[in-house]
Amino acid sequence: MAVEINVNFVAASVSRVSMGVFEVSRQLALHLQQENYRVNVFGLSDNYTLEDNCSWYPVQPTSFTPAFPKALGYSKEYLEKLLSTPADIAHLHVIWMYQSAMIYKWHRKYDKPYVTSVNGMLDPWIVKKSPIKKAIAKLFYENCALESCSCFHVNTKKEYNSVRELGLTNPICIINNGVTIPDLQRNYKDAPWKGKIANEKKILLYLSRVHPKKGLVNLMHAIAILKQKKSGELDDWVLVIVGCLKDGEHEKQLKEIAVQNGIEKYVQFLGTYFNEDMNACYFHSDAFILPSYSEGVPIAALNAWAFGKYSLLTPECNLPEGYANGISSKIEANPDSIADGLQVLFNKSDSELKKLGSEAHVFAKKEYSWNEMARKMSDVYRWLSLGGVAPQSVLIN
Repeated sequence: MAVEINVNFVAASVSRVSMGVFEVSRQLALHLQQENYRVNVFGLSDNYTLEDNCSWYPVQPTSFTPAFPKALGYSKEYLEKLLSTPADIAHLHVIWMYQSAMIYKWHRKYDKPYVTSVNGMLDPWIVKKSPIKKAIAKLFYENCALESCSCFHVNTKKEYNSVRELGLTNPICIINNGVTIPDLQRNYKDAPWKGKIANEKKILLYLSRVHPKKGLVNLMHAIAILKQKKSGELDDWVLVIVGCLKDGEHEKQLKEIAVQNGIEKYVQFLGTYFNEDMNACYFHSDAFILPSYSEGVPIAALNAWAFGKYSLLTPECNLPEGYANGISSKIEANPDSIADGLQVLFNKSDSELKKLGSEAHVFAKKEYSWNEMARKMSDVYRWLSLGGVAPQSVLIN
């Protein structure tokens, strides 16, 4: 029987608040449990922590109240608990927050390795964002945490290059995230837009954080371009934006753009939905769009494929296989390109969208498995903690 390995997961949130990172870390923990691992999960508490704890079962996360300012992610109790929990290896699921300092202190205390999942947080677009805050983080803890990392985890060669361009020479493993493949024959809840949008309208779904890096301003202006061109097909569709935070500033900006351009009837802003409500959004939509400036490999796009939806994706989504297999259309992160992509989508027949969606579902099922992701990550953990030859997923500079 394989040697049991203890691993500490160090995260910001262990709830839906962290969106795709929550899903990746949770699924990885659950699948590692099946491979003779003992997984200790630590995170900060938020409004959804208690509700989402059960989704980790049989893993039992431990969460702590963050001190002010919450954005830093500091918690004295969190730090003390982590430093009192030995393990064979640790895995950091966030960058630019105080958890980086915590894992570095843990590493120094126990002289044990740790993996850092980059999750798009070292992409040039992100690194340039809020430069003063990042400069302070680098000075006080981030540089030490990055340089001492035993192995970075990235999803793509592009993300690998982003790490190397920062001058970091640590080993890097390239391992895809996985996706849960749904049963498309079962019954799903009604879509949350039922009763708000006419039944005959087709739904273009955006489901992700409502954040400037997601390119939604460009998407608003793209719809305005089609309205100006009097695209008849535009009247058949409604863009549904799922992921709005209560009183979110970026959502307010997007709504103002919609009003200024007279496109309110083409856009529906909804709140944040998870679990069965989120699945209903994917299931009842007709196509998916993610016009991002920066991503790792977005779970939202993988979920769209898994639910059999044709998608419009920017190259920054790092899913070129979607273009190659004809299950996604390439759009650039600017209004004109997005408008062109929308027009191509709107010209597709219902039968064509259904066929392409079916191909997307089959592709996701074949290529993106949580079991495979967990197996490869387990190989990295065992290599770092037990020694031996580096797994094939690891590139050593």
